[in-house]
Amino acid sequence: MSTPETEHHAVPDNAQPARAGLTANEAAVRLAHDGPNLLPGAAPKTAWAIVLGVLREPMFLMLLAAGAS
Repeated sequence: MSTPETEHHAVPDNAQPARAGLTANEAAVRLAHDGPNLLPGAAPKTAWAIVLGVLREPMFLMLLAAGAS
């Protein structure tokens, strides 16, 4: 392995391996305080919203124009 160009790239001599993760107690405390790690759900799109989205696409409009000529 090459020598680091700068000191901040070097691994300190007293480096210790990281812990594997939270203990069961720490996880329970965080779950009680913050709640579960879930993303907010999005409302499903209606069929009309999907159709309007497709009709507004520039490539779709170009294909319609090319097909009409």
